[in-house]
Amino acid sequence: MVRWVLIMMATAALWWAPAAAAGTAEVIPLSVDCPTAAVCHAVSYRSDNREGGYHAVTRDGGRTWRNRPIALAGIGQLHQISCPTADVCVAAGSRGVNSHTGSSAYIAIRTTDGGRSWEERALPVPDDTTTGSLSCPAADRCVIATSRGAVVSTDGGETWTLTFKFRARGFPMVQCPTQKVCWIVDTRTYRSVDGGTTWKNVGQFRPQQTRAFACLSASECLVTGMPRGENQGAVFRSSDRGRTWQTTRFYEDIDDEPPHDVACAGSTCVIVTQSIQPPVHHSRVLVTHDRGRTWRQAGRTSFGYPHAVSCPTARRCVALGGLLQKHTFRIAAAFTRNGAKSWTTASVTS
Repeated sequence: MVRWVLIMMATAALWWAPAAAAGTAEVIPLSVDCPTAAVCHAVSYRSDNREGGYHAVTRDGGRTWRNRPIALAGIGQLHQISCPTADVCVAAGSRGVNSHTGSSAYIAIRTTDGGRSWEERALPVPDDTTTGSLSCPAADRCVIATSRGAVVSTDGGETWTLTFKFRARGFPMVQCPTQKVCWIVDTRTYRSVDGGTTWKNVGQFRPQQTRAFACLSASECLVTGMPRGENQGAVFRSSDRGRTWQTTRFYEDIDDEPPHDVACAGSTCVIVTQSIQPPVHHSRVLVTHDRGRTWRQAGRTSFGYPHAVSCPTARRCVALGGLLQKHTFRIAAAFTRNGAKSWTTASVTS
């Protein structure tokens, strides 16, 4: 019998993943980013919740992956990664749990050599702060949305400054579609036109739950989540710089708590999630070619629990997640070269 555990992602997504068999610890990917068509980086966590972040990288467009633990003592879960170049990445997460306070110290780690080595940097926020998401539009600039406000680095993650304070009611998410324009969505939409130094409240945004965030341009973004009073997944789309949002429902057989992720390139966006159609859960991929106005079903990935997706071009995407084999949950990956019409299983080595 498969046991299930509830995982809370930093992007506010609540999703169910099968627990590892007794005595085992599986590595489950949470975030992937492809700065080029050939190179993608991902971060993962251990299913037994012990310390130890993992980094996976592909340099052949997603065909083969190498997954390794990050050699930094005390690193807990890594929630998200953003890579402005093939060699420069910043990841955000926790440094484990303080045994006296029960709270986690949230940190950022960075690499400038493609993940061969990493450096840890503290964030200027209290230990009880929860991180939302991370976006690095350039090698020298990154923005992290936290429950206490926006934290910005202008030197590639070396130092961080709390530039904008607010108290999030959910798990805030950030996207910077250009080096100057950044969005944060929580119960409101905040927008910056100077790379995160100053912010403006541009409107309310009140879904029941948010899960993933992607932008098509400086004025147009998508959020996946769930409308208030409903238990069905949806896409929220704004084309007026976050002032208003339109809602598109998913298909009825989409799980009400799936691990949604969304990625956009050009006018195409791809969503990975899972379906609850019997007899078993299986992956579901949704695609739009008209900037999120309409969606259709695309080809399934080869594994049943997709967690993360990144699309460096409109036709090339990679997806990472889990594959359930003999009651054991293992990391899995797939790639597409035809705009998500079909997916090819990738090789992952540890």
